[in-house]
Amino acid sequence: MTWLYADERTIVHTSGFSITLLQGTWRDPYGINPRESSPLSDSEMVKLIRDGLSFAKINDYDVSVDPEPESAEQCDLLYRTRFAAA
Repeated sequence: MTWLYADERTIVHTSGFSITLLQGTWRDPYGINPRESSPLSDSEMVKLIRDGLSFAKINDYDVSVDPEPESAEQCDLLYRTRFAAA
C-alpha cells in the first residue's frame, strides 16, 4: 500500500482513497475528511484511515521530495479524476 501527499493537507492512497486534514495537524488531527473512490466496508475504511494517519504522522509533507514516479503519477491521476470535480 502506498500513500502520497496530494498537497500539504491531503494524502492519497494508490486505491484512490484520500484523507483531507480539516483541523489540527497530521501529528494531532481533530478534523479529517476521508473520501472513498469505491464503496468500502467499515473495517476497510477504518484500516485505510488508520494507515493513512500513521503515514502522515511519520512522513512530513515536503514539496521538494518526489515519491517514486509511478506511484506519484497513479495517485495524482486517481485524485484528479475521482475527487477534483466532486
